[in-house]
Amino acid sequence: RIEAGHTLVLQPCLPDDWPRVTLDYRHPATGARYRIQIVNPGGCSARICSVLLDGTPQPHSEKETRLLMTDGEHEVVVTLGA
Repeated sequence: RIEAGHTLVLQPCLPDDWPRVTLDYRHPATGARYRIQIVNPGGCSARICSVLLDGTPQPHSEKETRLLMTDGEHEVVVTLGA
């Protein structure tokens, strides 16, 4: 979801047997594009293990991450695990 028009909040909840989900999001007001990949390499989606935004590690809790949205094109990779 988007909070306050500029924060992308991800709270992934996938079945354990889903290895990956990918979605493309375009912010309607700014046109910023986000390619979001949620990967579950171990078949256990219990918690967020890591978050990368354009290759840079981002802060997160076990259940969510909050990313400040900026203009341009971006790639987000959220890795789930035990």
